[in-house]
Amino acid sequence: MSQYKKSFVGVSKIKTDHYQPENSKEFLFTLGVLLKTILPLGSVVVHKGTMQLIANGQYLQLAIEEGKDQIEVVMADFPEAELLHAVATHWKPTKKFAAMYKVIPTFMKYYSLKNGPGAKYREGMSDLTLRELVAEILGTNKTYLDMVEAIGDYKRQLLEHVDAGMVSLHEAFAMVPKTTIKKKKGGSENTAGDDQPEMKNYTVPVKEITGLSNEELDTLTTNLPSWQAEEIGNGILPEGLSISKCFTYNDTFQGFVLVYEKSEKSIIIHISYTDELKSALLKAA
Repeated sequence: MSQYKKSFVGVSKIKTDHYQPENSKEFLFTLGVLLKTILPLGSVVVHKGTMQLIANGQYLQLAIEEGKDQIEVVMADFPEAELLHAVATHWKPTKKFAAMYKVIPTFMKYYSLKNGPGAKYREGMSDLTLRELVAEILGTNKTYLDMVEAIGDYKRQLLEHVDAGMVSLHEAFAMVPKTTIKKKKGGSENTAGDDQPEMKNYTVPVKEITGLSNEELDTLTTNLPSWQAEEIGNGILPEGLSISKCFTYNDTFQGFVLVYEKSEKSIIIHISYTDELKSALLKAA
């Protein structure tokens, strides 16, 4: 039985919370399995139950630019839980806070949906709260997750200004009225008057070597054994080596923490910033 059909819908009714233009081939293949067809199709693909755009957003953008009120779409009909799983397992981390803000509810729902795969995965992460887990998966920490959500709830355009470098995340957060800030704990939501997320130093896991600057690469390769330095220089994360970037609460890069695991033993290495970074910090102090 077909899991999709074509129909005309209002352009303004289509939501884009899940959509990433650079969605991987694996993601489109997953959708194809759910729809029992081959993607991409020559039309916008929308999930019937949620009206979320899930493929071929370029046609939607064209319709918006042409001022169309309606557009023909492929209406995909399968359970929302399966869509959440496809999004969560194929989401590509982004440094854009506006994009991150849109998917926070998706990940919160996926990892808390009763008897769902996300909830089962979370059972093995008992040391993390729901929000801590979601923050880690999105490539940030709970403090920043709270700030991004508070800013987005108040005025989403502010996050776009942060992404464009017009203001810092902390400056944008300072613009949010205290009475509207929401304090999140383990997935529950309460208004919190004057409460604000606590500013703490934090670490960000390095998942791809290609995301490091030349200066950061120099810092790593000059402080590691030659075989690990060579692999990192070739854009490869050495097996058994976990790398995290360390920052102060106000986003100042301090260096790296590395954990090397072999034969059930772990070695922790702390690497400070380069001389150039140190000089820049001293000048800024």
